[in-house]
Amino acid sequence: MEKPVGKKENYKTISIIIYISFILNGISLIILNVNLVDLWLDNQFGNIKSEILKQFFYGALGATIFSSFFLGDDVELNELESLKDQPDFTILRYPTKEDIHLYFQRIISSGVLAVFGIFVLIVGFGYLDIDLENLNFKHKILFGLVSLMIGLFQGNFYEKLKSIFEKVFKGDNE
Repeated sequence: MEKPVGKKENYKTISIIIYISFILNGISLIILNVNLVDLWLDNQFGNIKSEILKQFFYGALGATIFSSFFLGDDVELNELESLKDQPDFTILRYPTKEDIHLYFQRIISSGVLAVFGIFVLIVGFGYLDIDLENLNFKHKILFGLVSLMIGLFQGNFYEKLKSIFEKVFKGDNE
């Protein structure tokens, strides 16, 4: 009898990665947003640089949340498919070691993409002549929400960046 790709036990490893990521990113954000730490970061690096640092963790937290939803959907799909008398092994597929690495990579790359997204937002703020060294609470909330959304919708953000890149560098040759 044919067997599905991967191992069901890898779900546990992925769950542990998600839990650890959620805890580390959450604690990091709490610590970075404590008033004393926030003031120290602002004095050491400047207001905008300390905010950029925080955005990595917001993006990674968004990817962690998305990963937990994706994992839940994957487990449910595989459970339903495994109940069939003749499961389709193109659908019934358990996580492999590569999948474990991809979950971890997605969380890290979402943090990096969130920082890139904030750079784009900062350029827009500069264009609108917003004083970036005196960010207020509304600006910081906007930065955090944008980074969290980039983490949650990393694939969509990447595709949008890719299409913009292609338009800018290909030109109107078509």
